[in-house]
Amino acid sequence: MIEIVDSSGLLRARVSPQRGGMVTSLRFEEREYLYLDQATFEDPSKNVRGGIPILFPICGPLDQGVWSYKGCQYHMPQHVLARQAVWEVLGQGSDWVEVGLKWSDQTLTQYPFRFELKVHYSVVGRTLTIRHTHGNQGSEPMPFQSGLHPYFRLEGPLSWELPADRYRDNEKPGSSTQPLDSIPEDWPVLDWELPGPTAPQARVQDICLHYDSHYRYLVIWHLAGKPFWCLEPWSGPRFGLQRGVDVLTCPAGQQLETTVKIEV
Repeated sequence: MIEIVDSSGLLRARVSPQRGGMVTSLRFEEREYLYLDQATFEDPSKNVRGGIPILFPICGPLDQGVWSYKGCQYHMPQHVLARQAVWEVLGQGSDWVEVGLKWSDQTLTQYPFRFELKVHYSVVGRTLTIRHTHGNQGSEPMPFQSGLHPYFRLEGPLSWELPADRYRDNEKPGSSTQPLDSIPEDWPVLDWELPGPTAPQARVQDICLHYDSHYRYLVIWHLAGKPFWCLEPWSGPRFGLQRGVDVLTCPAGQQLETTVKIEV
């Protein structure tokens, strides 16, 4: 576990290279802003429920769990490669750390591209900045999705400022969008996709999520009775890689950078 601290000593973040290169704690003064299920964190066979998992090269699941690409079929579990991998520490300072993950023979069986993903974390003032550098070391364009899955430690009643007026219920595949009037807090599972945010930030309570123009969707996910709410920036929609909807593409031998900031 690596801890980075703002120069004031008030904002701290912890990063776990061994568990998906993810942030597991974000604390300002005495308040913890992230939920973490310690049992899943300590079990390498499970996806960590909590922190800020990294989503790459898909956000969400695949339809039927299979992606057909150039005549071959690739099986990928939900959110895929990054979240269970052991990441390499590429560099660090007192208020920043950069971790990396590269393609291998094993990843090629799930995702047929020679990728190099670097994630740079830094803390300044009240803001955690997360910069992704998606590199393509192959000889053909690399399609992918990029996202984050922050588990914010929150309980209702909540106040929201969302730059969207419609949503799609991901628990009902193929459903059309509906007017976004309010966020129910007692649904057994709330999994809503908000396409086309009209501003580069969204807020829940006193947490503000900032994202660049590559992130064209927000997802709200919550389990009734659990002390967390997820407000997730996604570059593309559920099943987007399969269906060719809002797919990011990195040319051969180049890099594509995206940035998300969490202000508390």
